[in-house]
Amino acid sequence: MSMVRGTCWNCQSKIGDRETICKTCSKIQPFAEGINYFECMGLERRLQLDLRKLERLFYELSRQFHPDFHHGKDETEKNISLENSALLNKAYRTLQDPFSRVEYLVFLEEGNKDSITAKIPQEFLEEIFELQETLEEFRSTENLKVREKLEGKLQEAQRMLESRLLDMEKRLFDLFGRWDGMIDSKDWLTGSRDRKLSIHQMKEILSYRTYYTNMIQDIQHLLQGNKERRQIRH
Repeated sequence: MSMVRGTCWNCQSKIGDRETICKTCSKIQPFAEGINYFECMGLERRLQLDLRKLERLFYELSRQFHPDFHHGKDETEKNISLENSALLNKAYRTLQDPFSRVEYLVFLEEGNKDSITAKIPQEFLEEIFELQETLEEFRSTENLKVREKLEGKLQEAQRMLESRLLDMEKRLFDLFGRWDGMIDSKDWLTGSRDRKLSIHQMKEILSYRTYYTNMIQDIQHLLQGNKERRQIRH
């Protein structure tokens, strides 16, 4: 529901950009058009969030908007409560998880939903190609001894990928602190170069993380399938 902000849709009293209840007539107001998830929750664009505070904010706002509390309201207010509640739920789900949170921040800063794609770290390119060959060989062979040997290699590769994934996530969380530090010092308002560099670094790690996560899932799927085949034989 698109409504002009600045005045209450019901009594035409002035309302602030982030006010969700009219102080004059107590009617629910729609979120401002184009509001982002951080603004929806009344937060700055921080990456290190207090999850208990986030949960408390979510439940406080949910009590205002949840349709169950507006049975006796007119259709306009019911529709506003439904739309506000839906947006609030999306905001909470996104900001609750650190990885979806930083992906959303990258989207806000770059304006491109598809900017994060799986990417192979160049320093591990040769190892990854060897692993891909092992995966392909494992898929294509029916020789039990060969599969057993390859299974050991894949288990070792999975442990290696999981270790690197943890290292990447640690680097990413370190960048969270750097980003929030810029907000605290207000450098993010004027230091566009540092701001863009931080976004670029986080985006790159997310791309690597996506690739590694996909590889780990492929290995797990193949190993699980091989385990089930052995159980059927016995």
